[in-house]
Amino acid sequence: MVPFAVGVVVGMALLVFAIENKEPVRLGYFFTWQSQGIPLSLVIMVAVWVGFAMAGLSSLLTFLRQRRTIREHKRTVAELRAELCTLRTLPLHPSQGSASGLDSQARPPQPPVELSSR
Repeated sequence: MVPFAVGVVVGMALLVFAIENKEPVRLGYFFTWQSQGIPLSLVIMVAVWVGFAMAGLSSLLTFLRQRRTIREHKRTVAELRAELCTLRTLPLHPSQGSASGLDSQARPPQPPVELSSR
């Protein structure tokens, strides 16, 4: 009921605005073309609606971009959780004859690298 009442009030305000601003105006484009007399209220309302449309389109594009980013982040989180689950199930101390192939990938420890001072 409240949205209907707000709509009625806004509609009445627009009607009063249109009645009060019905003087014709001429619009010029590109220094040569001029329009016929158009009511001032129509010019202002069209400008407002074009602004609403542009703001809505901009908001929609931002929303879609953020949704795509969220989808990519969710995919990354799922991959990282799967990797974490795999790493949690690995044995801490693999046996010498394990068939997992982890021992073949192990490298001897590297000596620490010393940095020279200036």
